[in-house]
Amino acid sequence: SFESIIAKINGASDLDALSAIDIESLKILAEVKLVLSSYELAEVKNAKIAELGTKIENADGVYTSASYAEYVIAYYQIISQINDAADVATVNAMNLTSLKSLAEAKLVTIAQELADAKNAKIALLGVKIENVANIYTAASYAEYVTSFEAIVAQINSALDLNMLNAIDISALKTSAEAKLVLVVADMAALVDAKNSALATLGRKIDNTDGIYTTISYSEYTIAYYEIMAQINNATTVKDVEALNLNELKTAAELKLVTVAKELADAKANKLVSLGVKLENSNTNIYTAESCEEYSKAFDAIIAKINEATTLSELNAIDVNALKAVAEAKLVLVAQEFSDLRLSMLTALGAKIENVSGAYASASYAEYIVAYYEIISQINNASSIEALKAMDVVALKSAAEAKLSAMAPTTEETSKTDEVETKSTIDTEKKTEKNEKNNEGKDDENQGCSSSVAISALAVIGIVGSALVIKKKED
Repeated sequence: SFESIIAKINGASDLDALSAIDIESLKILAEVKLVLSSYELAEVKNAKIAELGTKIENADGVYTSASYAEYVIAYYQIISQINDAADVATVNAMNLTSLKSLAEAKLVTIAQELADAKNAKIALLGVKIENVANIYTAASYAEYVTSFEAIVAQINSALDLNMLNAIDISALKTSAEAKLVLVVADMAALVDAKNSALATLGRKIDNTDGIYTTISYSEYTIAYYEIMAQINNATTVKDVEALNLNELKTAAELKLVTVAKELADAKANKLVSLGVKLENSNTNIYTAESCEEYSKAFDAIIAKINEATTLSELNAIDVNALKAVAEAKLVLVAQEFSDLRLSMLTALGAKIENVSGAYASASYAEYIVAYYEIISQINNASSIEALKAMDVVALKSAAEAKLSAMAPTTEETSKTDEVETKSTIDTEKKTEKNEKNNEGKDDENQGCSSSVAISALAVIGIVGSALVIKKKED
């Protein structure tokens, strides 16, 4: 614009044309153009800065401090580069996308920083040693792998850089690799450990003399060889050392049972099944004689058990049967009382009949009285001792001795009838009294003893009634 003004002046052909050129106006127009050009550069720069966008903020602490500081510096360097451009063409030539990406690439999140640090730790740990050609023992290699994986897990579980940096990789790696045991080195130690264990176990107990039972010795033998198998099957020294040989050996030997102990235990069980001897207590419900017989029988069972010399002999003893036989000897006092009373009445027998008046009436009457008195004594006896004190045979003989074969007179017959009638009435009264007295006796064997007494008295009653009838007929 400035040069065109000069050219216009030089091109004027005359004064009029020259005078017509407004130099001031043309100069102002030229200078205005200078102002517009500067404004355009500023506008282009502002547009570039707007295109760059605002700075990323780190209010939540997502990025690490160091990386965020590098990003901020890079961001403001881009702005400075835009502002320092001398013309629009330089500004337009800037690749903001690339510059912006380079700046943001400097940002590193805390999570990414921790992950990168973990990867660096794992890289420092190195790869796991492989057991090529099985040069290490299986057990030791398994322990090494477990330790190695535990280190990796410890690294991955770190929650922050401080926790991660506290992990001493070198020390942990050394500790893990120290667990590896070469097969050749371990085998000699394993053999020594097994030999020592077998020596501790000792030789198997012998049963040549048959001291122990066959079954218990078989169980012991099985247990002994199982311990030996555990020792021989151990693959490491640690496996051998883990065996509690004293405990295992004791458990095996506890299975041994001597023949004598087996027999003693069996005898003890037999005696338990026999139970305790029955006592007659203070009530003396059993007779003394039966108690003595029972006691002897019971003691004989105990003796028979204790005298057994073999299990077969002992097992042949039927304790329940022998016990039943022994207890069968016990006789209740009440039962003995009833049995003795019945026995005495049986020994006395039936009353002799005066068929066709074979005996003198007076003598027969005396016999009848004596006979009934014997029955009365038997039925009225208050104890076994009282019964045993009675000599029924003698009493019977004495009663029968009163009988006389003399021919009876009419007066004697009449007198005899009166005596028999009176005796019958007296006996019936005594019978009634007896029945009342016997109601409270022999509770345990009431049926047996009462029935015997009642039967005997019923016979007497019938006989008495017959005498009364005979008297009336005469």
